[in-house]
Amino acid sequence: MAVRTCIARDGLANTTMRSIARELGTTTGFLSHYFSNKEDILGFALGSVVGRITERIEPYLTKPPTMTNLIGALSQALPLDDERRLEGLVWMSSLGAVSGDDQIVDNLRRSYTEVSTELQAFANASRADADLPALPFEQVIAMLDGLTIQALLLPERFPPKRQRALLREFIQHP
Repeated sequence: MAVRTCIARDGLANTTMRSIARELGTTTGFLSHYFSNKEDILGFALGSVVGRITERIEPYLTKPPTMTNLIGALSQALPLDDERRLEGLVWMSSLGAVSGDDQIVDNLRRSYTEVSTELQAFANASRADADLPALPFEQVIAMLDGLTIQALLLPERFPPKRQRALLREFIQHP
């Protein structure tokens, strides 16, 4: 949470080991014991964001594959409240910063692929249940990513209700 708070408050460029330590109420020496640098912390924070989104999605995947449950599952990745907005800011800010770290990128790809594969199967079953053809899942991911970026940059134009409506419209009538 401290990393997310610092990024949201100070921006990625101004988030330092010192500001994170201050937010945690500890020392940079303590952080250095667990993380070698800011990029390691960002990788951890980014992995945490992916983990939290996955945790919110998984309960939907145990429900019947309906359009309502599909939209519920997919909406868990959108910045619909303050906590998810912070997650989105960490995600958007950190991607470029960790792109040179092969281990972090591999871990993120693996997590992203696992949840995407589960969601794709659920999406296809949900659309079949509604007598709709399968939707290329890359389009769904691209729509979620784009909507997340728009909602983070223009929150007044993309409040939660509009995000859900746009997602529903896209899923039901691509």
